[in-house]
Amino acid sequence: MDMTNIDLTRILCPVAFSPSSQRLVEKAATLTTLYDSELRLFHSPCVEIVRLANRIRPDLIVMGIDRGRGPKGTFGTMNVCVMQFAPCPLLLVPANPVRAPRTNTLALLDRTAA
Repeated sequence: MDMTNIDLTRILCPVAFSPSSQRLVEKAATLTTLYDSELRLFHSPCVEIVRLANRIRPDLIVMGIDRGRGPKGTFGTMNVCVMQFAPCPLLLVPANPVRAPRTNTLALLDRTAA
Protein backbone atom coordinates (compact mmCIF):
# COMPACT_ATOMS: atom_id res chain seq x y z
CA MET A 1 0.00 0.00 0.00
CA ASP A 2 1.36 3.41 -0.99
CA MET A 3 1.14 5.51 2.18
CA THR A 4 2.50 8.66 0.48
CA ASN A 5 -0.87 9.48 -1.12
CA ILE A 6 -2.71 9.74 2.19
CA ASP A 7 -3.68 13.29 3.11
CA LEU A 8 -3.72 13.82 6.85
CA THR A 9 -4.08 17.55 7.43
CA ARG A 10 -5.75 17.38 10.84
CA ILE A 11 -5.44 14.65 13.45
CA LEU A 12 -7.65 14.60 16.53
CA CYS A 13 -6.40 12.72 19.60
CA PRO A 14 -8.62 12.41 22.69
CA VAL A 15 -6.54 11.42 25.71
CA ALA A 16 -7.30 10.42 29.28
CA PHE A 17 -4.08 12.01 30.61
CA SER A 18 -3.23 8.69 32.27
CA PRO A 19 0.15 6.92 32.17
CA SER A 20 -1.13 4.76 29.30
CA SER A 21 -1.87 7.89 27.25
CA GLN A 22 1.84 8.45 26.60
CA ARG A 23 2.05 5.74 23.92
CA LEU A 24 -1.10 7.09 22.27
CA VAL A 25 0.27 10.63 22.12
CA GLU A 26 3.61 9.34 20.77
CA LYS A 27 1.82 7.50 17.92
CA ALA A 28 -0.31 10.55 17.09
CA ALA A 29 2.78 12.79 17.17
CA THR A 30 4.63 10.41 14.83
CA LEU A 31 1.78 10.57 12.31
CA THR A 32 1.71 14.36 12.66
CA THR A 33 5.41 14.54 11.83
CA LEU A 34 5.20 12.07 8.93
CA TYR A 35 2.29 13.85 7.28
CA ASP A 36 3.04 17.42 8.38
CA SER A 37 -0.34 17.56 10.09
CA GLU A 38 -1.99 19.63 12.77
CA LEU A 39 -2.52 17.66 16.00
CA ARG A 40 -5.22 18.49 18.52
CA LEU A 41 -5.06 16.83 21.93
CA PHE A 42 -7.97 17.09 24.33
CA HIS A 43 -9.82 15.22 27.07
CA SER A 44 -13.53 14.66 26.59
CA PRO A 45 -16.39 12.13 26.61
CA CYS A 46 -17.67 10.50 23.44
CA VAL A 47 -20.35 13.06 22.63
CA GLU A 48 -17.80 15.88 22.80
CA ILE A 49 -15.27 13.92 20.69
CA VAL A 50 -17.87 13.46 17.95
CA ARG A 51 -19.08 17.05 18.26
CA LEU A 52 -15.54 18.42 17.91
CA ALA A 53 -14.81 16.03 15.03
CA ASN A 54 -17.89 17.25 13.19
CA ARG A 55 -16.84 20.85 13.77
CA ILE A 56 -13.15 20.72 12.77
CA ARG A 57 -13.41 17.79 10.31
CA PRO A 58 -10.16 15.92 11.09
CA ASP A 59 -8.81 13.42 8.59
CA LEU A 60 -8.16 10.91 11.38
CA ILE A 61 -8.99 10.34 15.03
CA VAL A 62 -6.29 8.52 17.00
CA MET A 63 -7.49 7.18 20.34
CA GLY A 64 -6.68 4.53 22.90
CA ILE A 65 -8.58 1.29 23.21
CA ASP A 66 -11.21 1.59 25.91
CA ARG A 67 -11.65 -1.88 27.38
CA GLY A 68 -15.01 -1.08 28.95
CA ARG A 69 -17.09 -3.92 30.32
CA GLY A 70 -17.47 -5.97 27.17
CA PRO A 71 -16.05 -9.44 26.60
CA LYS A 72 -12.28 -9.78 26.61
CA GLY A 73 -10.76 -8.52 23.38
CA THR A 74 -13.64 -6.23 22.43
CA PHE A 75 -13.80 -2.47 22.29
CA GLY A 76 -15.36 -0.41 25.04
CA THR A 77 -18.34 1.88 24.80
CA MET A 78 -16.24 4.99 24.08
CA ASN A 79 -14.57 3.31 21.07
CA VAL A 80 -17.86 2.01 19.71
CA CYS A 81 -19.53 5.40 20.13
CA VAL A 82 -16.77 7.21 18.23
CA MET A 83 -16.70 4.48 15.54
CA GLN A 84 -20.43 4.89 14.97
CA PHE A 85 -20.69 8.67 14.88
CA ALA A 86 -17.33 10.21 13.92
CA PRO A 87 -17.14 11.70 10.43
CA CYS A 88 -13.67 10.28 9.73
CA PRO A 89 -11.53 7.14 10.15
CA LEU A 90 -10.50 6.02 13.63
CA LEU A 91 -7.11 4.53 14.54
CA LEU A 92 -7.17 2.62 17.84
CA VAL A 93 -3.86 2.31 19.70
CA PRO A 94 -3.52 -0.23 22.52
CA ALA A 95 -1.83 1.09 25.65
CA ASN A 96 0.17 -2.11 25.94
CA PRO A 97 0.74 -3.86 22.60
CA VAL A 98 1.93 -7.02 24.39
CA ARG A 99 -1.46 -7.36 26.09
CA ALA A 100 -3.48 -6.29 23.06
CA PRO A 101 -5.93 -8.82 21.62
CA ARG A 102 -4.19 -11.36 19.40
CA THR A 103 -6.45 -10.66 16.46
CA ASN A 104 -5.37 -8.56 13.52
CA THR A 105 -8.58 -6.69 12.91
CA LEU A 106 -9.07 -3.71 10.67
CA ALA A 107 -12.52 -2.19 10.69
CA LEU A 108 -13.36 0.19 7.86
CA LEU A 109 -16.65 2.04 7.77
CA ASP A 110 -17.76 3.60 4.50
CA ARG A 111 -19.88 6.67 5.19
CA THR A 112 -19.95 7.99 1.65
CA ALA A 113 -23.35 8.65 0.09
CA ALA A 114 -24.62 5.77 -2.02
